[in-house]
Amino acid sequence: MFTRKPTRRIGFDYSASLIYFVTINCHEKKHLFGRIVVINNENHMLLSEIGLIADEKILEINSHHPGV
Repeated sequence: MFTRKPTRRIGFDYSASLIYFVTINCHEKKHLFGRIVVINNENHMLLSEIGLIADEKILEINSHHPGV
């Protein structure tokens, strides 16, 4: 049976007010939230319908959980 290694750093204060990056992986690496497009040699995220909903919900988190 596969055993995952711990993802938390020992001794790190996860309750501190810091900026965190959240990574979401989709089943079979499908691009459900959108795709990356190159415009003027810069990468931009072009959100799909699901991506637009996810973006809206992420932006609403602070109204439900102040300080997040």
